[in-house]
Amino acid sequence: MPLRILIVGAGSIGSAYGSRLHQPPETLVSCVCRSNYQQVKDHGFQFETTVWGNYTWHPEHVFKSVEEANLEWDHIIITTKAIGGGLPELVKPAVSPKTMIHLIHNGIGSEQPLIEAFDNPISLGSSHIASNQISSGVIRVFAINVLYLGLNKPDPVHQQKLDQLGDAFRSRQVKTVISNDVQEVRWHKLLWNASFNPISIVAGGKTSLELLEFPETNQLIQDAMKEVTAIAVRSMGHEFSPDLPDIASYLETTRTVGHYKPSMLQDWENKRPLEIEVILGNPIRIGEQLGVPCPILKTIYALLKRML
Repeated sequence: MPLRILIVGAGSIGSAYGSRLHQPPETLVSCVCRSNYQQVKDHGFQFETTVWGNYTWHPEHVFKSVEEANLEWDHIIITTKAIGGGLPELVKPAVSPKTMIHLIHNGIGSEQPLIEAFDNPISLGSSHIASNQISSGVIRVFAINVLYLGLNKPDPVHQQKLDQLGDAFRSRQVKTVISNDVQEVRWHKLLWNASFNPISIVAGGKTSLELLEFPETNQLIQDAMKEVTAIAVRSMGHEFSPDLPDIASYLETTRTVGHYKPSMLQDWENKRPLEIEVILGNPIRIGEQLGVPCPILKTIYALLKRML
């Protein structure tokens, strides 16, 4: 029997990962599409990438809604925006007892409703990829570093299934790390998301490189990253692993990508909802509960909220 995977949230990230995993007849990947449904249904996804070349991908099935996706899925990979609630209700029609659920979300805290709603194994992900959907169904991938996945709670049987998915990703040129401490890598990614994403908007629509080249915004980004680090360390009870990039390395890697528009800026320009709470609100509230000052993050949060 083939491995069947459903992507829920087939924007630039979900479609990129789905396109790499799709390897008939062994692995068959389908997508739930919304605004890009008709384009993808008729023509597939068109990819322009610096890593995998240019290609077209036709998913096995393209669905308008999760309700239509009434097959038995081995894996459901959720790459929707982390906005509001309703995740359990969104994916419930496609979840069967055999399904492993993977949540690849920005920010902190969006996984709790899924954990409470399902007995299924759940893995959390942290995706380090620079990509845009430049028009309906047309995906540009600028750079890809690594995808982290890790179980929400340890289980040897579920771990084997997750390891197999990691092997499938790696066999298709997606560097994948199966982590024993996935919350650490999610906190670590928040260093970037809680700084570059909102500051790109409040600074007037600047790319990541423009923010780095202007000394004042460069320093503001570093200060915001230090506050996220302080909250994360207090929350985790330990420092970040030395295997993870420090702030200077993070900034240098970002510089090499060039004039990249952070995803929150893309959403702002296209008048889409923003992932404010999981990227800024939740970390700030955790900081307050733990007694960690975060005046920079609070200021950015207030400015961004006022702009909505």
